[in-house]
Amino acid sequence: FNLLSRSVDECQSCDPDSNTGVDCADGDIVVDYDHWIGFDDHDNASMISAFCPSRYCCQDMLGCKYNDPFNHVDGVMCAKNRDSSSKLCGACADGYSESMNSAKCVQCKRSFHFEFLLLPLVWSVILTLLIFFFSTDSVKQNSKKAEADKKEVVAPKNMCDALFKSRHFQFMIRTMVMKNIFYYQQAVTQILTTSTYQVLFRDLAAQFELSMTSIVFNDADEDSLWCFADGLGAKGKILIDLLIPAFVFVMVTIVFVVSRYVLKRPLGCCSKNQRINFSKAYITTYLIVIGKVLDILFKIMSCQQVGDEYVHYYFGYETCYQVSWWAAFISMLIIVAVFTLIFVHIKGTDPVERHSRSNPLNRFVSRYQPAYWYWEYVLFIRRIVIALFAVSVQNITAKFFFSGILIIFVFIQHEHSPFAVQESNQMEFILLCSLVFIVLTKISPIFNSVAVNVVVSFLIIAPFLLLVYYARQIYKTKISRTSGTENNDEPVTSVMSSSGDVSADWTAGIKRLGSSSQLDVGIELETTTNHRSTAMASSSTAAAGNQDNEDEQP
Repeated sequence: FNLLSRSVDECQSCDPDSNTGVDCADGDIVVDYDHWIGFDDHDNASMISAFCPSRYCCQDMLGCKYNDPFNHVDGVMCAKNRDSSSKLCGACADGYSESMNSAKCVQCKRSFHFEFLLLPLVWSVILTLLIFFFSTDSVKQNSKKAEADKKEVVAPKNMCDALFKSRHFQFMIRTMVMKNIFYYQQAVTQILTTSTYQVLFRDLAAQFELSMTSIVFNDADEDSLWCFADGLGAKGKILIDLLIPAFVFVMVTIVFVVSRYVLKRPLGCCSKNQRINFSKAYITTYLIVIGKVLDILFKIMSCQQVGDEYVHYYFGYETCYQVSWWAAFISMLIIVAVFTLIFVHIKGTDPVERHSRSNPLNRFVSRYQPAYWYWEYVLFIRRIVIALFAVSVQNITAKFFFSGILIIFVFIQHEHSPFAVQESNQMEFILLCSLVFIVLTKISPIFNSVAVNVVVSFLIIAPFLLLVYYARQIYKTKISRTSGTENNDEPVTSVMSSSGDVSADWTAGIKRLGSSSQLDVGIELETTTNHRSTAMASSSTAAAGNQDNEDEQP
């Protein structure tokens, strides 16, 4: 190549072995889409190039001709208002800040735009209410009232009423929403972070990933770019995504303080017989937000070699392996250590105590069959792997390796079916297969962009369609055949209540959990005779207290 007009000097080498995404021919330099090119600070003749975060660098899908002066106008070699002299176009041009809904930079009119906190606050409130809905305990009723309620059987008014009176459906929908759907949508959003394809329902998946930037992501024009804070850089834009997890934690804490120290009484939720269990609420919050935290930490730890040095992939203006990288790495170690210690503690507990409703750590095991009490840890490892490969690893070979790891998880899910609800096992298998396909769309450029948009958009809404399908199947096979209600005459007795037949009941319970018939949280077993029901009810009242499980009623 030769960048000087009328120069008679020998052409310089593009060094194709070291510089990826650059094609030199006849003195011209063509840079591939989403690639950055620069020159060594100490040797202007030494070219360096690297792959960039999606939509940061070269904006032309056909390539950017570097030595064409028309391509050096703003918005060609880098996204609009980004600094092309900054490595990987990681910084905004002087006087500009990161926009919240695009890879472009924007000139802020005010130092801070509080109105852009409205959407994250609304979603935080909705998520907090959802957490409380899934973190309730049933209030123990006195014997006379319980007997009266038992005799007063009200026929359901419609299908929805019948479903929400079904214990099986209640437990199924809680498991699917909190485990299958939440974890899947978080994985989809992370995978699509570095995708060059436009996806219609991408913003829908982003709601579950708790991201302020992804919630409104699109290729906005300059007039519709959102400025959140004047002077906001790429690293700050990543860290801002911690706001929604922080909002949710603060809201849960505020409600806890009001309940404990102001009102000095438990707070009800959803019905008069339900009370919020704040231990379960905090654990549920932790399990939800940990996916977003992992995503942020891996983005900060992601590095890219540019010339002879390593810089942060998402904010190339900062050298890697400095304070930011080590802070993220230590935070990651702490999270993994805490999660591991929790399951070491759970492993050391007695199986009866492990599944006891009075044990706050029951939240980690209650959605799975007793033999698979550790499965939340398996999902934690899977979430780490997905976050690592989705946002931190850009090599094509590594993407194929990522697909292979996901296929292994598909096989493990198929072989073990760990969830206490069979429908959740089926949904998990389908969604894991969908993740494999979404990853493959990032690997091969041969896919038609319109086809990818349609298929991936369908895969994003697929969990909700499956949820409707399973609800309909439960109504047809379990409820409508029994005149609209399940057989709830037999009391539900905790396996923890039995003093002499724990092992026998436990084995029978595991077998029943594999069935699609009367299911109750994987820790409660249905009695089979009225004689045994009476005996067990009297002993369980003294040993385990409340007979109702938090998952029996919505």
